[in-house]
Amino acid sequence: MYFERWQIVVEGLLLAALAAATLCLFQPGDALAITAALAVAYLVPRIFYTSRSWCTRTGRIVFGLLSAMMVALAVLTIWNDTVSLNLPLSQPHLSSDDGIYYRWARHYFDGSCPAPNTAFIGFPLLMLATWKVFGMSIVWPLALNVMFTLVTVVVAAAITVRLLRERVKQSDRWLATLALCLTATLMFFISQGLRIQKEAIIYLAMSLLGYVLAGMNGRTSHAQNRKWHDLALWTVSCAILALGRNTYLYFVALGLIIVGISYWQANARKAAWLMLIVIGAFIIGNVLARYSVEGHIDIVKGGYYMQKQYLGSDVQQPYLDFVGKYFYYPVWQRLLLLPLTCAVQFIIPFPWLYGNFEILSYFPRIAWGWYIIGGIALFYFFTMSWRRGMNMGTWAWWPVSIYVIIAYVIAGTVSRYILPVEPMAVPIAVYVIAKLREGVMCRTFKWWAVIFVVVLVITLIVCYHIQLSYLNDLDNYYHSLMQ
Repeated sequence: MYFERWQIVVEGLLLAALAAATLCLFQPGDALAITAALAVAYLVPRIFYTSRSWCTRTGRIVFGLLSAMMVALAVLTIWNDTVSLNLPLSQPHLSSDDGIYYRWARHYFDGSCPAPNTAFIGFPLLMLATWKVFGMSIVWPLALNVMFTLVTVVVAAAITVRLLRERVKQSDRWLATLALCLTATLMFFISQGLRIQKEAIIYLAMSLLGYVLAGMNGRTSHAQNRKWHDLALWTVSCAILALGRNTYLYFVALGLIIVGISYWQANARKAAWLMLIVIGAFIIGNVLARYSVEGHIDIVKGGYYMQKQYLGSDVQQPYLDFVGKYFYYPVWQRLLLLPLTCAVQFIIPFPWLYGNFEILSYFPRIAWGWYIIGGIALFYFFTMSWRRGMNMGTWAWWPVSIYVIIAYVIAGTVSRYILPVEPMAVPIAVYVIAKLREGVMCRTFKWWAVIFVVVLVITLIVCYHIQLSYLNDLDNYYHSLMQ
């Protein structure tokens, strides 16, 4: 109780600091809107976390620090995209997918710009809904994404507890706290919650689906008394994916097959109902999305468009020298390249920047958290997953299957696509750590850790020099053309 009172006092001081900072950077009305929106974006996941039986003091502190960092960076993001360029909050300067989604919502809000083509309308539709209530501004969708990301961090802890409480000796509180702390280190994952993109709603949907599947990860489901709760979460999450990125529903069906078939007697009826929901959501999403099933097949097949889209930029030339015309290769040849494409997907974006340092640009490149979690998860798959009595069930094969499929389809060139999977590597890493505390395979893990770190460091050094050499050659080439 003493700690909780102090937490409320600290939260009040931080709220006052947020209000003061926004008043210095923005007009009073805009400052009030930003403060209120970001306060709600923090309070919803905070209440969700503190209402759990496995909430701990350490978890509160870590969650508070993560939230404070995200709120501060959100304010900086809003300022960079608007006031620093003498633009109002309703007309920010956004590029790439951010700009496409914002223009789509603007078109249907007031018709002030043409409607751009967008593959999935879920996130811009959500943005439009907030504008209908609060008015057009960058603040509302950004605050929603901050909230969805923070909720996903808490859901990752919930997944860990649900998966592992009957498989390890540690308490729920220990499992949840470690899971929350690990998830908070995934900076690339966190950074996309500060963008006007669909990643945050996909995070939330995939994590909730992972939570439901975790309840089926056993011969006797320990969540039978929550079947209607799970059904509601599943339905809402599938609806989000149908509108937000319906191609991920393929992965949802795959997860249901992996987990459901393995424990069919316990989960047959539940799995059948859940699969019907997936199929219905996919049909609806397929009608509304720009890409049909035929388009999905073309993406998997590869060809000219995929080669140009995913291996067509100058900075990818060193990688292109290794894989060549990857998207023209037959299936067997691309399968042979999976170790390379999976490794590339794991290691990028590289943890460095060339040129001027900017916190918002460097933030996604703070990769050590992912390298640690991913390295521990790899130890599980290589040394524990195939041993009888030592694995954590079939659920763990679902996120790794998604990872491998994405690496195969896009040659590992866009790590942003695997971000919804990264929090699902956390329960696997927590399981390994819990087993190590029980004295299981400690010596093997020490050797694995040493080898993994050495290989990772050597790889990063080699990649740094290859990329630096290529960029220098490119600069010299353009300089010679200028002369």
